[in-house]
Amino acid sequence: MRQREYIQNQIDRLEGKLKHVDFYASRNDLSNLRETLKECREQLGEIKSSIEREPMSDNELNKR
Repeated sequence: MRQREYIQNQIDRLEGKLKHVDFYASRNDLSNLRETLKECREQLGEIKSSIEREPMSDNELNKR
């Protein structure tokens, strides 16, 4: 993967957001919880897009 560092940073950011989700859930703060979940979904979409743009290795091509 060429953009391994970028993808890893995105995953780290997502993990941080999930900690926020846990915090808001423990406080029953639904408005902030919903907003943070929305941000998590957006970041997850960015990660998926980044992975899809990466060229496939020979091993991955052989599995298809």
